[in-house]
Amino acid sequence: MSKRRPRKYGWKKYRSGLAAFTLAAVGLTTCESAIPSAQAAESLQPFATCEGFLQHIQTETAQRVGPYGLADVSGGGFPLAIPEEAIVLNETETSGQTTRDSSSKSNEDADFSGTNVQEAGIDEPDIVKTDGKRILVITGNNQLIYVDTANGTPVQRGMLKLDWGWNHQLFFHKDQALLLSQTHHYPREAKPDSPDSGQGRDESRSSRMPLGTASTVLTAVDLSDPDHLAITRKLHIEGSLLTARRHEEIARVIVQSPPRLHFSAPSSQEGPDVTAAIARNQEIIRASTVDDWLPHITIETPRGSGSEHTTRLAVDCDDVMHPPEYSGASALTVLAIDLEKDLEPHHSSAILATGNIVYASPNNLYVASNPWREIPRPFEESDIPSLPFPEETPTLFTRLHQFNISQPDDTIYRASGKVSGRLLNQFALSEHENVLRVATTVDDFTRDSTQEPVSFVTSFKQKGDFLQQIGQVGGLGRGERIHSVRFLGDTGYVVTFRRTDPLYTIDLSDPTKPKVTGELKIEGYSAYLHPIDSDNLIGVGQDATLEGRTLGTQVSLFDVSDPSQPRRTAKYTMGKGTNSEIEYDHKAFLYWAASDMTVIPFTSYRAMPRPMEKPIIAHTETEEPLQKLTPSSSPPEQTGDIPPFHLVAGAIALNVNPDTGISERATLLHPQGHYFSGIRRSLVIGDVLYTVSDTGIMGNDLKELRQVSWVAFSP
Repeated sequence: MSKRRPRKYGWKKYRSGLAAFTLAAVGLTTCESAIPSAQAAESLQPFATCEGFLQHIQTETAQRVGPYGLADVSGGGFPLAIPEEAIVLNETETSGQTTRDSSSKSNEDADFSGTNVQEAGIDEPDIVKTDGKRILVITGNNQLIYVDTANGTPVQRGMLKLDWGWNHQLFFHKDQALLLSQTHHYPREAKPDSPDSGQGRDESRSSRMPLGTASTVLTAVDLSDPDHLAITRKLHIEGSLLTARRHEEIARVIVQSPPRLHFSAPSSQEGPDVTAAIARNQEIIRASTVDDWLPHITIETPRGSGSEHTTRLAVDCDDVMHPPEYSGASALTVLAIDLEKDLEPHHSSAILATGNIVYASPNNLYVASNPWREIPRPFEESDIPSLPFPEETPTLFTRLHQFNISQPDDTIYRASGKVSGRLLNQFALSEHENVLRVATTVDDFTRDSTQEPVSFVTSFKQKGDFLQQIGQVGGLGRGERIHSVRFLGDTGYVVTFRRTDPLYTIDLSDPTKPKVTGELKIEGYSAYLHPIDSDNLIGVGQDATLEGRTLGTQVSLFDVSDPSQPRRTAKYTMGKGTNSEIEYDHKAFLYWAASDMTVIPFTSYRAMPRPMEKPIIAHTETEEPLQKLTPSSSPPEQTGDIPPFHLVAGAIALNVNPDTGISERATLLHPQGHYFSGIRRSLVIGDVLYTVSDTGIMGNDLKELRQVSWVAFSP
């Protein structure tokens, strides 16, 4: 169980505090108009007892279960859940700052860069972290590498093989790293033990989980001896890792956990077999216990040559809430982990809803989801019992709930609301001066729909039990969908795209009357927007034809000093066949203000991305003069450094300055190992630019970008 506290109905109402925690869980509803205004929603409802929780979840799911199970957790029931595909594939006025892994200094004042995050001071997990003296890297072949840069010359020290799971990411604080991983494996020694349900089982956790169910693993690693990295503890929680955020020593980890029920399936698609399968699945639900619906955590502590395991429910029944409308049978759980202590969660809270988008500011955390949609049943209506089914052309709403987490061991429910449409990513949410701003696209994805997509920016403020809509501006990009969003203080920037790229500037100084003040139409689109200062933005995306056909990676410089007339003052294009990870992961982006330098990782399905104006800087392991290729040169003979005439991956360093525009400095390439490896991240420590790939770390001096070091990772 999570940490107990005096029963003050902490989920329920309004205690004061500096921080608030907001979860947004999608609700699927209908209304008469195609573009409805958002209305205040009913409050979340808490469960006072496990009996009340079990009765609720059994009632809601028994009427929705199909012949193959529950649609929203297994894809097997009817109606069948179809995840909507994201449009791309992710407080203060300094959005887009670089988070310091152990410092809160700004990029301009610091001597090292950190992870590129949405909000200054709120760290996000990534594959590379630094505190200016050491670099931690998670490689593609599942290794944690410790590189010491304290003496000015990088040296690989410790290496830890991550022989479990995938999608490894990390935080680190002082001498402890927290690894976050995804796996399908569970400790076989672990035995369920859930006193709240009274349903302890003898079989192992792995034998009870349905096929394909994911598990999240949190691993604490001791960094105090760099040459001997040591795992001190692991925490396994049933469910998929959504993401995490860290403020100082507290990391909040968000996990989505489906129920552990083994549903039946029909032996054929004949009507009687389908009806019998539904009846069996309804009986499985009626026979279920709390232990089947809520996730468990297992704490694994090394003991000599083995390990000790302790398993229990991840969240208490009275710390679970549900929205007024059915939003899925999965539990969206938030664990608060203190990086200065062990992995024992300070407190765990959950909502019965799905989620896949997270935004955090210094005061708030938001979790949202893209909606899932219903499709017609493949059986005759007369063959199966009546099941809940939506209107043919539903309008989508994203449901919002607000919680206070000013204390790490408590989570206080504050208010609820909902907004029309769906969110693109984390940048579609922002809070400024106690006002929540949300950018959404309202559309319908049914095959025969004639509804034209249109986008909105909506502002909310807490009033009593409600997050109440106080203002909205719409009509953005009719017939187009949002491709990027950035809120900076009182101004919002929204990019929509179908054939051209309208960049809208939105005045939010009066949140009750937001208004579009300017629009710029250009070819292509920006998938990521990054502020240089209050008057200039960098955009990274794709160049495109007038018909909307993409042409390759494009970097744009926008002058937004006059909100009524935003201008593109410069652009840099890399040519056909090029893409950048920045388009779907902002953490791959680096802007170093002290040098007016932007580093763009790229992949190109040509020998080189374009005729180069500046030298190609390829790794050399000797002290010989730097290898340079002139613009008319072809890539060198096969030395292992550059694959000829096929996929090339590296990074391009650009000068980006509002006065001089965009100019190319150099293209950086790493050697290839036994598998393809491109540059994934870049960072600055002192006067050195480091680029990181699965092969190693290359150092280049900031002034001339000459190679000054190379650390090849041990295999």
